[in-house]
Amino acid sequence: MIDLSGHSPGMLYALSATSIGQPWTVGGYPGSLNLAKEALGLVTCSDIAQAWILTEPGAPTQIPDELLESLGGDLDRDYELVATWNSENYVAASRVQMLWKPLRSIIEASDACGKARSVGLR
Repeated sequence: MIDLSGHSPGMLYALSATSIGQPWTVGGYPGSLNLAKEALGLVTCSDIAQAWILTEPGAPTQIPDELLESLGGDLDRDYELVATWNSENYVAASRVQMLWKPLRSIIEASDACGKARSVGLR
């Protein structure tokens, strides 16, 4: 799973998911997006193609969708929203987290990832 919320590393484990790239994709800091891109640059396109996505729109720690674009993906086009829930945030108001599953075949998504990497979208 790729956590774009930027602050919910425990949620992946509660969902019995495996975080790819790094154990916790930290957001909200200068360089967070670049760190996430570099970490996922070490992951195979096949693993990226199979990864589900966790988002939290509007969160100050949110990793921008640009991360998926750098991997050849588009959240609205290539993923289906399968669940939502309220995230209790002790610093700010509760926000909605969203879980997305990949729609493309592993081959199609892997090819798109490889093409994005080859043209330097990282």
